[in-house]
Amino acid sequence: MKRKDFLGSACKIGLCSCVGLPMISSDLFAADDEKKKDDWRIGFMQKRFSKLIDAIQSNSSPEQTEKMIEALGKACGEDSKTWYANNIGNIEGMLDQLKKTWIETVEYDKEKGVIKLYGKKTGKCGCPFVDGSKISKEFCNCSIGYQKEVWSNISGKNVDASIIESVLYGAERCSFMIKIG
Repeated sequence: MKRKDFLGSACKIGLCSCVGLPMISSDLFAADDEKKKDDWRIGFMQKRFSKLIDAIQSNSSPEQTEKMIEALGKACGEDSKTWYANNIGNIEGMLDQLKKTWIETVEYDKEKGVIKLYGKKTGKCGCPFVDGSKISKEFCNCSIGYQKEVWSNISGKNVDASIIESVLYGAERCSFMIKIG
């Protein structure tokens, strides 16, 4: 796959958030890491994207910044709908699909409508726009938006999402709690 095609379709498969990692095989991700070493444009793009997030933060209130970054994640969630479309209305099916990809552990309390997703320990953000050493941890609001969009589509209800742990906050993985309406 050409880098331009990869980056151009990143949001379409959900790579703009921490949950994007499951949609790439480990072989492809490793191959991309090798390409990164040889392609200065990746680091350049990540640095510029980090500066964009910084500019948004500097020119907006914390609430506005959160909404803008979350909107980016929601757009990625909508764009990646084909990845989870066959699980709309089937929470358990989606959880099974995630267990085969990026989830290490799932806790699902059906009665309370609470899902806890514990990602595999990778030590890096799954978004190709992110170099964890450069970007603000506030970028995790993108993942919140993604989770809200995906799980509201799957459940057919409003959801709330929160971060349990995040690579950008210093954890080895990204994990989320979803509360279904």
